[in-house]
Order: sequence, then structure tokens, then C-alpha cells
Amino acid sequence: MNGESRTLDVAPFIVGQRTLVPLRFISESLGASVAYDDSSRSVTISMAGAGNNLPSVSLIQVKPDPDGVVQSSRPAISGSFSTPVDPNSVRIVLDGRDVSSNAYVSRSDFLFTPSYDLSAERHTVEVIGRSTSGVSFDRSWSFASGVSATRNFLNNLSPQNGSTVGNNFTVAGTTLPNARVRIAATTSANIVGGIFRAVLGTYTVDTRADGYGRFSQSVNVQAASGGNVVVNLTSIDPSTNAGASATLNLYS
Repeated sequence: MNGESRTLDVAPFIVGQRTLVPLRFISESLGASVAYDDSSRSVTISMAGAGNNLPSVSLIQVKPDPDGVVQSSRPAISGSFSTPVDPNSVRIVLDGRDVSSNAYVSRSDFLFTPSYDLSAERHTVEVIGRSTSGVSFDRSWSFASGVSATRNFLNNLSPQNGSTVGNNFTVAGTTLPNARVRIAATTSANIVGGIFRAVLGTYTVDTRADGYGRFSQSVNVQAASGGNVVVNLTSIDPSTNAGASATLNLYS
């Protein structure tokens, strides 16, 4: 390149009428850096100096409020991203404990409710990841929690866990009166003999329980016959910020 000879680690090969060479060789020859994330099976290519012109990621509308105090021992922890992110790259750490596997994360926001009581002290939330343009970020804030006599819950959920549903179905249940309920459904299908799973679509909606704590919401997803539908529910009490979460594993 530019009159210079370069040695390939892997020999090029021909497919049809095209000659294929390693992506890393082409990228690094153009001055880019290549990184591979084994957990998400994703490749990130960044041009040297390009990050200076790309917007950084900030956290906005975070809850609990920074340096605030909540009475709930299981507060809902949430926030939005100022710039779209790669959800597969995001890690959420609470008091040094990685809770990402139990959190809901999208390109625009995140939501997590502890399944255990937090002690009445100061807590730190750290959110780490990359934007969709490859810019890394590491943001954190702190809050203090107390002990609430009121604990949130999600009961009497339908469809029942393990049920078979179609593209349209209704999610219902009971929680604290007037609580905000987020419903996030993800559909997937097994391919290549069940070895790999492909995500077909997602559906996220917020609804609110009535004065008796009852809620019901129609869900519309793209489901494949024999696939999986995972529904994550989170309830947030508006008065105490007490959170509760539940997961429904369904089939299509």
C-alpha cells in the first residue's frame, strides 16, 4: 500500500469472482484500530483521531437522583443515553457488582431493579459501554437508600410462564396501585439446527396500573413458529421509587 509491501497473517482466498482478505489487514493498513468483543461477537473499527469528532455519551434523566435519598430498599435504577449506544457493550455495575444480566438495556435507555435489599447507606452506579459509533464511555453517580415499609411486587401475571403465544397477546397482572409498568418483549428463533439464535424483534411499552394495582397491555411482536418470546416486566412505585421485576419465558 502506497508503494510499500505488506505481509498478510492469513492468505487471501477467492470466492466466486472476488478475492477476500482479512478485515483487520485492510483496516489497520488504512490507519484504523480493530477490536473484537467475544461476549457480543462484535467487531469495532475506529479510525485514529476519529473519536475526537464523535459525540461522547452522557447519562441523562437518571434515577434515583444523583446525591438523592430514596426510602425504598429496592429502588428502580434507570437512565437514558444522550447518544445511541450498542446495548451488547453496556455493563451496569452497582456497588462494584456487575448486574448487567438482570438489567434491561436498549440503544436509548436502561433499567434495573435489585432483587435484594440495599443497605441504608450510599450506593454507586457505574454504566460502561460504547456508542453505536464506537466511542467508549464510563459514567457513574451515587445515591443513598433508606428502608421502606412498602415493597413493590408483580403478581398474578399472564400469560403463564411457558405458555405459547402468537404475534399479538396481552400481558396482565397486579402491582402497587398507580405504579408505572415497563414491558419489554424480545423474540428469537433458533437457526442452523438450534446452534445459533437470531433475534427477530423487540417491543417496549410503558403502561400504568390502576388504583387497584391492576394492569393490562397488548403486546405486538414479530414471532416465528417454534421460537422464543422473553418478556421482562418492571414496576416502579411513583411515590417511593420502589421497583420490582419479573420475567416471562414464552414460546411462539
